[in-house]
Amino acid sequence: LPASVEEYLKDSLNPKATIYLLGGISAISLDVEDRLEDLGYVIKRVSGKSRTETSIEIAKLVGGSQSVFFATGDANSSDALSISPYAARNQIPIIIQQGINVSKATKDYLKNSGKTSVNLIGGSNVVSTEVETTLKNLGYAIDRTFGASRVDTSIAINKKFVMPGESLVIGNAYSFIDALAGSVLGAKNNSSILLLHPDATKIPVDYLETVKQPKTLYYLGGETVVSKELKYSLSKYIG
Repeated sequence: LPASVEEYLKDSLNPKATIYLLGGISAISLDVEDRLEDLGYVIKRVSGKSRTETSIEIAKLVGGSQSVFFATGDANSSDALSISPYAARNQIPIIIQQGINVSKATKDYLKNSGKTSVNLIGGSNVVSTEVETTLKNLGYAIDRTFGASRVDTSIAINKKFVMPGESLVIGNAYSFIDALAGSVLGAKNNSSILLLHPDATKIPVDYLETVKQPKTLYYLGGETVVSKELKYSLSKYIG
């Protein structure tokens, strides 16, 4: 357990607070779990045999509405991150979909939880048409939100799933691990995450011209992730 994390927990949590570990011991080790227990916290590990099954176990805890998001768990796709503030704010689970088959665990979850609609996040290259067809044949209402690129998908999400907060969270669509924890920040402030290309010459001007200037901007990651040049290029449009 990194010392910085331990210090954060001591400063931020009440004694005997509950800490959720998301993933099995290959993701978060038993050493970390043991140390957290030694510090007096109540530990609840939420995990399954795969990324999909772990997301289902998390979804069961979330509960939520009759809808659910499907997004890829591929490390090369940032689509799940773009939708995550809206999903968290509105208590809509995100199911990680991998491959062209809908797993039995996923089917059982959808049936047992009473879900009636599925929002597919990303194009058919990340959540396949085979998955869409399977879900339609099972009787679920299907909607898909996507764009021609990661950035375009992030824009499409922000347009459709509007969050009326007075801040905007900016991340790098191609180096997005730094932005992952920012989804909770976006949800807390009822504000979207906009993932952009790191090249300052590739900012989506047409979209940015339609964005109301936020009162607060959060840039997630250091200047190797979100450069000064990118921030300067954005300043004309969003401050």
